[in-house]
Amino acid sequence: MTGTFPSTIMVALVLIITLTLTLAPLPAQGWSLEELESLDSLSQNGGVSCAACTIVTSLLEQLSVRDNVTVVHWVEKICKILPLGVKDVCVVYAEMYGPEVIKLLEKGLSPDQVCHGVKVCTEPTCRLFPSSVTDDEVLMAYVEEAQARMSKRAVQFNVWTWLKDLFNPLAKNHSPELDLDKDGFGFLSAQLRGTNWKGVDCDDFSSKIYPGRKSGDLKEDYNCNGIVYGNNTDYKTEFCANSGQLGILALGDSATAHFQLPPKWLNATMIHDGTYNDLLSVVADEIDLPHLSSTTGFVPTSDEVPVFSIYQQLLARNRCNHGDFQNAGVNGARSTSAVGIVKTALKRNSVLDHPALVEISLIGNDICSPRHSLEHFTTVAEFKENILEILNYLDTILPPGSHVMTVGLAQGGSVLYGNMYNRTHPLGMSYKDVYDFLNCLGINPCWAWLNSDKSIRDAGDKRAAELSAVYPEIVANYKFKNFDMLSIPFPFDSMIKKWTAQGGEVWELIEPSDGFHPSQRGNQLLGMAKWELLMSQKPEWLGKVNPYNSEIIQKFGDQGPQ
Repeated sequence: MTGTFPSTIMVALVLIITLTLTLAPLPAQGWSLEELESLDSLSQNGGVSCAACTIVTSLLEQLSVRDNVTVVHWVEKICKILPLGVKDVCVVYAEMYGPEVIKLLEKGLSPDQVCHGVKVCTEPTCRLFPSSVTDDEVLMAYVEEAQARMSKRAVQFNVWTWLKDLFNPLAKNHSPELDLDKDGFGFLSAQLRGTNWKGVDCDDFSSKIYPGRKSGDLKEDYNCNGIVYGNNTDYKTEFCANSGQLGILALGDSATAHFQLPPKWLNATMIHDGTYNDLLSVVADEIDLPHLSSTTGFVPTSDEVPVFSIYQQLLARNRCNHGDFQNAGVNGARSTSAVGIVKTALKRNSVLDHPALVEISLIGNDICSPRHSLEHFTTVAEFKENILEILNYLDTILPPGSHVMTVGLAQGGSVLYGNMYNRTHPLGMSYKDVYDFLNCLGINPCWAWLNSDKSIRDAGDKRAAELSAVYPEIVANYKFKNFDMLSIPFPFDSMIKKWTAQGGEVWELIEPSDGFHPSQRGNQLLGMAKWELLMSQKPEWLGKVNPYNSEIIQKFGDQGPQ
């Protein structure tokens, strides 16, 4: 797609914002370059560009009102608060197109009308805001003046080429970009599928040393759990032998990865000089927070950032499990693409490594897509075939004594739309209006569930239930050599019950920026619900509490950053 972008930060900031609103449920490989182009082809009426223009123009208008300054003030300031790498692009477009946005806003046009006026949006019925200029002749005169001025200094910019360059490091194999010994683990970076996603590789020059390894040179920390040889004592053997070490591996979608678009990016009341300092690091983590997720989160919980994960609980039971986690959640993954992801992103050796608990959690993208059709739903037969292919592959890499827990699909039509549609989005309008706007542009992350038409939402929930039923059928009828299985439903009901009993409200469990993913509180309660199900249904999987835990802590402290 090529075209002119009139907003001051159209390319630098809001392409990130709008893409994160739309990329999460892409129909195949998530962050693959092909899927970026697929999103462009699925959009209509201005698509991503229209959403970007409307959002940024609205933010500029709100910021000027908040600070009691002219729009010119924020046009001049906004690029200065962006990090290096996007600032220069912002400056170019601010100088080229900012004046036209300013003039149209000063004439009283709404953000929708501004973006239609500069030909980024092409369908007047796709709008977020009420029309502020209702005289068609006056509106047309303003628009023609702006377009005449723009034609004299228009620039062609290939958005997708820029995005390919930006996301190229993220579009490969969902493995650490910085992995010197190519064993699937790294230590140089937390982002770029590094140590936020997997345990730290404590020796990235040896492929024989990595988290989860079962044996190695006794004088080396061959499994990177921080328990090392000393005082002529093999502490790994003394503290960990026969302790039932167990790693945790997660395969899933953006919910598994814990997608979170920072609300401060979209809320004019929260924007200040440091708001976008973390933009590049957030993008380098694919706008995900795996280190705070329900499965592999390792950051200590706090009142401000509540965290409860399966990894944390396995570590608390056995300090020998330190660092043995992998998160292969991929934005946009559905069962079809997960077949490929499991083969590149998860690393385990059936002979050399400890057993692992694998969580398969594909909770929405076999239903969700921007496509306006029920035909894009994955069929039951396709889903079963995909899941069996994943399980058969896992049986080749998992050590004997491993376990697989599958999590059913969410009932998103009833839970998401039902609890969010009448609430106010950070941009200032209802979630229903946001969902309808994105549907009009063909870029709604989940057309079936985030839809005003109840019959369509119900159809999505019906297929989700049918796909979820595949898991217990497989558990009942298939056996695997190296692991046993447990199937659990997506535990939204128990999460809601626990949270509302504490005086909370359901909407607090849903991410405010997109009204679609579990929030940080939602991830905490999701982790609790999954752990409670494991403890009640498969306690033998989790092993006994290691009696040497206190000695390990006394001698080796926190054993490292995870």
